[in-house]
Amino acid sequence: MASRLASFALSWLDSASPQATRCWSPWHCSVSWRWYRPSNGFFLILKYAGAAYLVFLGIRMWRSASARSHGQHATQARLSRSFFLGISIALGNPKAILFHASIMPLILDLNTMTFADGLLVVAVVICVNIVTMGFYAALSGRASSWFKTPRRMRLMNRFAGGAMIGTGALIAAR
Repeated sequence: MASRLASFALSWLDSASPQATRCWSPWHCSVSWRWYRPSNGFFLILKYAGAAYLVFLGIRMWRSASARSHGQHATQARLSRSFFLGISIALGNPKAILFHASIMPLILDLNTMTFADGLLVVAVVICVNIVTMGFYAALSGRASSWFKTPRRMRLMNRFAGGAMIGTGALIAAR
């Protein structure tokens, strides 16, 4: 059933091309699907652009000045702004949304699920996210005192910059 649906979708998409032929499988659609092939120059350019951007960010991080943090006078307005900024980033994270949207139908039987079950799933996901992000925040709060010296900050910048440069080089080499 799925293969028939896929071949129908491909044939429908292929019929929009000027050189349309009956398309029953992806490898029969060589004319109109040429842009999709991984060997296409577009994906090669995209790959090298991404690798170059990673190397650029790595060099920038490697060379960045280690700024000294001046204190813990975060006002209540700053804390609430940071909290709401963090909430908006977490709720708008497309990776998390796509992960939950793709994995939940595999775990849960959506045909037998009620509205109350849906609310329970949402509550569990929110609680797990709060605990996880709270752990990350506590860990980063403790680590921030370690990075107060310029020497340690420079060490962290060099390590992270080197990792980004290495990742960019690895992507370009493949």
